[in-house]
Amino acid sequence: MPYIGRTPLTGAYQLCDTITTSATATYNLLVGGSAVIPGSANNCIVSLNGVVQAPVGAFTVSGSQITFASALTSSDVIDFILILGNVFDIGKPTDGSVTNASIANGTINLTTKVTGVLPVANGGTNLSSGFFNGIKEADMWRITTATTIATAGTELTSNWERADTDGFGYIGTGMSQSSGIFTFPTTGVYLIEFNTAYRQTTNDANYVISTILTTLDNSSYDAAASTLSAARVNDYNTNTLQFIFNVSSTTNRKCKFKMEAQVVTVTASGDTDFNSTYVSFIRLGDSVWK
Repeated sequence: MPYIGRTPLTGAYQLCDTITTSATATYNLLVGGSAVIPGSANNCIVSLNGVVQAPVGAFTVSGSQITFASALTSSDVIDFILILGNVFDIGKPTDGSVTNASIANGTINLTTKVTGVLPVANGGTNLSSGFFNGIKEADMWRITTATTIATAGTELTSNWERADTDGFGYIGTGMSQSSGIFTFPTTGVYLIEFNTAYRQTTNDANYVISTILTTLDNSSYDAAASTLSAARVNDYNTNTLQFIFNVSSTTNRKCKFKMEAQVVTVTASGDTDFNSTYVSFIRLGDSVWK
């Protein structure tokens, strides 16, 4: 007898071996001579004497045996028993068919299946124990006192403090600083930002230059990024520049900051309560360059 309705496309569909009836209600379920175990009575389509039987009401299944509600006789005929899948074979869902609503909350344990850093979800909460937010190092420092900028250039070597106005300060270990030379807490690729605020009080200046200086050998420093702008008398101005620095060695790779003005009446702003002339450091990730 053909299958009634749409033919199932997934699952372990097994037609049981022919069963010879007798004066009993219980029979073994075999496929190719081997015992089979349906998931439940609802996994079976049973036809008896040409009539499809209702699962549970007309028959039950226990292990690899089927038991009818009443004993059969030798004149009864079990036309077929078709098992529509078992507890082990559930089939593969069609690609793209599983939606968020089909997955129960808490059923996917990322800590045992995924390694590395994961993005943050649900309002900034870590996804699970053992994972951390993507940024592991971030720090910000500022100049606390106004500094006169020389025409030959002035390295900002003093009056540095961590910008911790809100009491937070930094993420991770944080940068260390000595005489304006900044040392990184760990290797990795860092985004360095240098923001300068300054004022010309006497004459117009054709230029003010702000520079990020880096070293690869803890000795000689070169300009890694520089920006230039005009400074009109009594105007307040700002410069912002950035550089992505590959810190493959915390011993040899460091940075410092410098400003240069056309006239000596240019003053870089500084304050202990807010950022005016300041630097920031954000570790973007592991070092990927040589």
